[in-house]
Amino acid sequence: MRRRHAEQLERDLDEGEMLLAANRVVLVSASSVANLVASARGRDRAHTGTPLATRRLAPRHLKLSTARQLGFPLPGWIFVLGVSNRRVLLWRTSPMLAAPHSLAASLPFDQVAALRGLRRLGATRLSIVLDGGAMVVVQALWSRHLADVATAFDDARAARRS
Repeated sequence: MRRRHAEQLERDLDEGEMLLAANRVVLVSASSVANLVASARGRDRAHTGTPLATRRLAPRHLKLSTARQLGFPLPGWIFVLGVSNRRVLLWRTSPMLAAPHSLAASLPFDQVAALRGLRRLGATRLSIVLDGGAMVVVQALWSRHLADVATAFDDARAARRS
């Protein structure tokens, strides 16, 4: 995907910035790590403050609004997620075939606590956790290469620290 749409993806990068990985994704869920820990300790889910939108089967507009309330500047429920050597990038997509349209937002590495690949039967998912504990889970759209985004994030962040 990155090679096919290189021109659209790289036109919004800063001088000297290099795109390492990108993939189309769809928003699966949005929540707070604190809420997940509370529910794992046996508290009643209704009292943890976990919004309906964190549930997998909730309507997509509720998931998207919850993600935005938690601090994720997502451009839509389908978007392109990318990693450069400086930041995590979020592109708007076209309505047809979800081609990258324009860079909507970015998250500097110091705001992102982790990007971790989650392997499930038949689908590749990725969790994005902010420093404050907010978390979204995305799933690859038409691809199984979402783990490349997590690997690129880990490698770029390690290179910046050294």
